[in-house]
Amino acid sequence: MSPLNYPPKNHPHDRFFRELFDDIAFAKAFLQAYMSAKVCACINWDTLQVFPTALFGERSKSLFADAAYKVETHDKATLLIILNHETKPDS
Repeated sequence: MSPLNYPPKNHPHDRFFRELFDDIAFAKAFLQAYMSAKVCACINWDTLQVFPTALFGERSKSLFADAAYKVETHDKATLLIILNHETKPDS
């Protein structure tokens, strides 16, 4: 398993996404580019770190995010940022 605790997948686009988002510098740049400026201004980006991607849903069903990060705000609140990429649009 990768540092982000991903379950193994054999799709090349999944491996590419995971390798890219394992790079904290890339993740930081991506998040800053796509999150609102108002939210970005509240975040202490020096605290950004990879967070385990194993999550639990309803009835303790195991779920896996494609990427997850933990970061603090300037007010010391903790935020979890969860990313899931899709290979096709939602219907």
